[in-house]
Amino acid sequence: MEFLAINRLPSSAANDRLGPVVLDHLRWVARGLRTGDILRAGRWGHGGMCIIEAPDETSAVRLLGEDPLVASGLVEVEMAEIVPATDLETMPLTGSGVPASGLSLRSSKPDPSRLPAPNALRTE
Repeated sequence: MEFLAINRLPSSAANDRLGPVVLDHLRWVARGLRTGDILRAGRWGHGGMCIIEAPDETSAVRLLGEDPLVASGLVEVEMAEIVPATDLETMPLTGSGVPASGLSLRSSKPDPSRLPAPNALRTE
């Protein structure tokens, strides 16, 4: 399973404590990339992101808890399983045409009239 973890630095982050912890964080990322526990990592706005490979959510949370930035409490973290959009015909959608969070791709077929138009999918 793959999980996307995003960390954000709160505006109140203690910059004097951040420097040494960031170096340990970068070592943690490098180790995860070597072992295959982390597939990708990089900046994300005013923080960072990583894609974690783990057998289950508990293992992903455990790995993320080993990140020195997370363990220090200097960042806010959000993590979610990545559910590939491999078959839009079977992906459950909310009323707004946005994929529903946490639902299986094997759920009932959506109403085709609720699918977003191709030009409605934009990135900012």
